[in-house]
Order: sequence, then structure tokens, then C-alpha cells
Amino acid sequence: MIDESVIDDYLTLRGLTSLTKGKYEIVVLDNTPAKETSKELENLKANEGFDDSLRFKKISDLSDNELNELIDYYDSLDLTSIHKKARKGYIDKVAELNELKNIREVKTAPNKS
Repeated sequence: MIDESVIDDYLTLRGLTSLTKGKYEIVVLDNTPAKETSKELENLKANEGFDDSLRFKKISDLSDNELNELIDYYDSLDLTSIHKKARKGYIDKVAELNELKNIREVKTAPNKS
């Protein structure tokens, strides 16, 4: 199968003047959504708005907002695309951040006496 929109490019690339009859089935593919999606992805800035320096601060020095932002950053990562050893590091880091968040919530929870 070959997409009708790429036949000329294919022939030029291969140095051919025409396709061999019976060897190719010419189809019409709708590539518009894929092209638009591709352009959108290419034009996105990686982690737009995230302050990368937060990853290198001591977690005890993070404000509550910074802590939540860092947890959201790690939660948004696609861990399946990260090597296993590094993935474990991210999982441990998120667990440590969530533990600190829980400790802070317990300390700031109003007393019901």
C-alpha cells in the first residue's frame, strides 16, 4: 500500500518514473489530524511554566506551593518512557514528597478540642 499523496516523492526518491502495476495498492489517507497534532506537539514548550530549579532544592526548604508544584510535575511524567533505575528514583522521590506533604498537613490541621 502507498498513500496517494506521497507517490511523487516516492518515485523521485527511488529514481522511478512510475509504480509497478499490481505491486502497489494506492490508498488515500487522511493525514490532516496527524499533521496538526504533530505541529502542536512540536510547538509546545517542555513543562511550560515549571521551575526546574525546584527539583534540586532540599525538600525541607520547599514552600507548600512549591511542594505541590513539584509533586504535580513528577505525577505528570510518563514513567514508562524512563529507564527502570531512574523510574525507581522518581517513584521514591514522589513518595518522599508526599510523605512531607502529609506531615505538614497533620501539623497545620486545626485542633478539635
